[in-house]
Amino acid sequence: AVGSTVGLVVRPEAPHQLADGEAAENVATGVVGEVVYLGDAIKYAVKLDGGGEMSVRWPYRPSASALNPGDRLRVGWSGDLVHLVDWD
Repeated sequence: AVGSTVGLVVRPEAPHQLADGEAAENVATGVVGEVVYLGDAIKYAVKLDGGGEMSVRWPYRPSASALNPGDRLRVGWSGDLVHLVDWD
């Protein structure tokens, strides 16, 4: 409804890390604030440049270098993965 407070929700495994110059329908940039190892996955809490925070969770791969707190991160995802939530 007009005037309602809403939020946008994206499942934490939906965003993918974007390489330099790579485009996506939706893009967010920020700084990794926290890294949590969950066995077969790694969860990153990202402090977004535009305000707020986003959680992303990706499979753990021993051969891939993990991100650390303070690292810059740019992620992207498709618009059909966004869910609108009524906060009122």
